[in-house]
Amino acid sequence: LMLGLGSNRARVWTISAGDMEHSDLLASAGEGSQIVVVPVTELYPFQAFVFASGPSLQANKYDLTNLEALSAAAFSRLRELGVISGQRPGALSTRERRVLELTAYGKTAGEIAEVLEISQRTVHAHLQNASVKLNASNKTHTVVEALRYGQISV
Repeated sequence: LMLGLGSNRARVWTISAGDMEHSDLLASAGEGSQIVVVPVTELYPFQAFVFASGPSLQANKYDLTNLEALSAAAFSRLRELGVISGQRPGALSTRERRVLELTAYGKTAGEIAEVLEISQRTVHAHLQNASVKLNASNKTHTVVEALRYGQISV
């Protein structure tokens, strides 16, 4: 996942011994193999990746561009067919996203309440609701999950 999250463009990665320690997927491909990672950004606010690997896999910049286009078209079609829903559990309300963005910038509940002209209790309620929706265990985890899934940006 970190390979995909680190870029919004397709890329090729050569698997090292250290990579295999942290990933069963990379370990199954084997050291020295190459893996193509194609982020699919058309699913905003959600993210998907296409991975391909093999001992003789090689891809140039034109192949990667074509893989990006093919992946985007495939996922767009899956959304049109209803296989992938834009309304997945975890979708945050506009106010929940705003509270999380301000939290990500280090604002306290009191400061957020003042900026948004709501009570601190309401700020905490928005944080709690977002935490439940994102299946997060605390405020920091909630912000991280919202960033990871593209629900907020900083």
